[in-house]
Amino acid sequence: MKRLALAAALSIAFIGIVSVLYRVISTLDSPACQNTPIQTVHSPDGELKAVLFSRDCGATTGFSSQVSILRAGDDLPNDGGNVFIADLPQGETATPWGGPQVDLAWRAPKTVELRYDRTARVFKKLETIAGVSVSYPQ
Repeated sequence: MKRLALAAALSIAFIGIVSVLYRVISTLDSPACQNTPIQTVHSPDGELKAVLFSRDCGATTGFSSQVSILRAGDDLPNDGGNVFIADLPQGETATPWGGPQVDLAWRAPKTVELRYDRTARVFKKLETIAGVSVSYPQ
């Protein structure tokens, strides 16, 4: 009788531990941040693309506008922009997606131009990446 009660208690404890581990592993797989593509502009030679996207990392952060330069066939990863990252100070007028306005234009196969809202708080602003020149005219 005691063995049966002990076996039942151990089984319940085991099921509880497995359940908790499953929840922990499930939350590790679900990303805290989400990217929503806004605009994709391909380079003149079709080999690259500039992707403007909104990044949302939950209630404790605001939306940001970000840009990544990728090979034409690559999917947008769930990472921050590899070229440009900016948000708006509290109270500034945002775009429908919540971040500052950013305009993209390729000027040559390896030259892209980014124009952005000058009230934006800029966190990343690279001038070159993977052989591509990035300019930020006023």
